[in-house]
Amino acid sequence: MNIWEKEVYVPFIRITNSYNKSKKLRFELGFCRKVCDNGVIFEREFVRLNFSHYKNEIDNSRKLKIKDLNYDKLKSAEQSFINYMKKLDNIKIEGKYFIPVTAEILGLKFSKENISERYIKIIDKQKEEFLNIMERLKAKYTAELGETAYSLLILSQP
Repeated sequence: MNIWEKEVYVPFIRITNSYNKSKKLRFELGFCRKVCDNGVIFEREFVRLNFSHYKNEIDNSRKLKIKDLNYDKLKSAEQSFINYMKKLDNIKIEGKYFIPVTAEILGLKFSKENISERYIKIIDKQKEEFLNIMERLKAKYTAELGETAYSLLILSQP
């Protein structure tokens, strides 16, 4: 999909499994940004198929799940994704809020209360590194995508 004629998204499949049956065999389908430095993946509203590890259960589960997975549901999921992305792109957010919001999303406080002098220097260095990286990323994403909720979302992905 080429949303806004500047952002290409491709479908992905994530396969989860375990050697000792501690996790079910799982297939997740969703969308991810084709060219992405930070690995943004959108999957919350998309398709998950779970199977137990026993052959008979896999055969039975596959028949039950796949019969419900049809083209109309996938097209509906695709359209929901496109609508969601377009809404994000229509919400304008001033660039001055990008870094504070990202710090909040990531749970970064850089608090120096009740901290020894040794750790204050470490916190100051971490804050400076964070600000330098975020300023660079903010400039890149706002130049490419504008000052929108979408570019803030891309910027704030851990």
